Amino acid sequence: MRSLKIKKVEIVKEKVKIKKEAKMKKPLTLLMLIVPLFILAQTDTGVTDEEVIVEGEVIEVEEVLPPYGEVNIVQAKIRLQNKEMLQAQLGPAWFLDEDIEVGDKLKLQGALEENKLKVRIMERNTHRYNIRNEVGEPLWIRARLQEKKCIYNPVKEKTMKGKIEELYLTGETLNLEAQVRIRENERVKVQLGPEWFLRNRVRVGDEIEVRGSDVDFDGARMLLVREMRNLRNKEEVTLRNRQGFPQWAGKEGEQLRGRTQERLRDGSHTGEMQQKKSKEQKEPGGGK
Repeated sequence: MRSLKIKKVEIVKEKVKIKKEAKMKKPLTLLMLIVPLFILAQTDTGVTDEEVIVEGEVIEVEEVLPPYGEVNIVQAKIRLQNKEMLQAQLGPAWFLDEDIEVGDKLKLQGALEENKLKVRIMERNTHRYNIRNEVGEPLWIRARLQEKKCIYNPVKEKTMKGKIEELYLTGETLNLEAQVRIRENERVKVQLGPEWFLRNRVRVGDEIEVRGSDVDFDGARMLLVREMRNLRNKEEVTLRNRQGFPQWAGKEGEQLRGRTQERLRDGSHTGEMQQKKSKEQKEPGGGK
């Protein structure tokens, strides 16, 4: 019986020893897991698992109306360095400060599906454009938690001039808003109108003169624009009447929108853009 007790004690001691060794190994195991993760974090290139980076030359450019929205985007056919071709889906022309042209050399990063690249980041020359976020959502649309209706007040009309630093769509109405720098350290938010009403009349980087009603929007200053003059293309646009009623509203506005959407569907809009650009280049002082 004594020898049996001794064996039982030895077995218990052996179990205690194993438990102690296991406790000592746990911190080491965790450390071995943490160190590689830290190294990965330090060497992160900003490219997600589903993304690729490609470089190539633009051989064709067009504006297309994708099936998932009402906003035209620029689509470019790219010849890669290995001579293969792919379609790069960029963003709206007004979201970029310059046109994408045939012959441009681009470096693109984004998610590749079949032969189409949904571009998240584009580099051209030394300029970098952030077009979509990491989950592929367009940066040219900014949702609001709550839509707020602003009342136009003719008594508070002001005129200002500045450069568009940001241009984006807001809410379900897809109205264009811009962040305009009017002085070195002063920026004002201006609300323009629907994207379809202003398409190719304004873009990021444009110098504009605007007249409108100064309103308070969530504690910040904002201008509801009635008239806009684009100093780049010398185009003047009336967005609202003197009482602030939108030009795109009502029966006439709906008819205008219908005609605009028809041009987008049949592709004639892209041709109009090319003709307009050729005309600008022929005029004195035209072109880049």
